[in-house]
Amino acid sequence: MKDLTATFRMAEITEVQALNIIPTFLEGHPKQWFNENNTTFESWSLFKTRFLHTYSSPSSKQIASNRLRTRQQRHDEAVIEYYTDIMKLCKLVDPHMTDASKLDHLYHGLKSSLMKDVLR
Repeated sequence: MKDLTATFRMAEITEVQALNIIPTFLEGHPKQWFNENNTTFESWSLFKTRFLHTYSSPSSKQIASNRLRTRQQRHDEAVIEYYTDIMKLCKLVDPHMTDASKLDHLYHGLKSSLMKDVLR
């Protein structure tokens, strides 16, 4: 949903246009759900909220939390890739996570060969 919203924003698509376009991106049950409820969507924001509430897995936050807790930088993984993934997981787990907590997650999964440099 974030990517789609960003694409709409870059293309300068209005909320009204977005609500008219979104059915072309939906398939199966989500499309049926949209068609049955489209008269109740007064804005793009309301559609997004209801869509995410309907189709977000309650366990997705728990899965992200588990991944964040066990995430280790792979031997062949660049620091920037590791950093980006950790930041994404932190945001999924808690959008208001403190910087100190984020740094803690970054540090604990970092390759041991890099930890010495970080501690300097």
